[in-house]
Amino acid sequence: MSPHPRDPGALQQALNQALGAQDWQTAETLLADMAALIPDNPSVFYNRALVRRRMGAVENALGDLGQALSLDPTHRNALFERASLELEQGWWERAAESFTAYLTAMPEDSDARLNLANLLLRLNRPQEALAEADKAHEADMSVLTILALAECRRDCGDVDGMEAALATLPDDDPAFAAAKLSLRTQGAQGRISLSACP
Repeated sequence: MSPHPRDPGALQQALNQALGAQDWQTAETLLADMAALIPDNPSVFYNRALVRRRMGAVENALGDLGQALSLDPTHRNALFERASLELEQGWWERAAESFTAYLTAMPEDSDARLNLANLLLRLNRPQEALAEADKAHEADMSVLTILALAECRRDCGDVDGMEAALATLPDDDPAFAAAKLSLRTQGAQGRISLSACP
């Protein structure tokens, strides 16, 4: 039996149960009821976007994220989710624009900044990518950030800068050695997979 569509508490309780059971269709229906009941709440549309993404309804999820952002242009979760979804779909230019918008609201998010740097490299905009990688590196000196910084420097023609970044990584780890070799041998705009790095 479905809850009364005008009882927000009952809708929320039923939604929590549907989400816990990973019953995305029921969750989507309940969130549609909530959107009709409280159409000015951006979080309802953001949450429906998450459900629709799980269902594989990418365009519908993007529509809900757009609705959430029209109600609250600074909704950080919706900004990030839109950028991530566009990245996942391979829509590089759109994702770069969305990560830029997100970083306006959350400039300290070094992971998002690293994503933006990698996207800008894919879009053949190495100088912009380097600026983003430098900012990410200031906040986060992780292996992935150092490799991205080295890759950006390489693509900007700064081989010495690439080598300086790579020199900060240990020499005795085979995963690092493979990543370093890839960066050194692929040349500008060669892309390495960073998934094998620790």
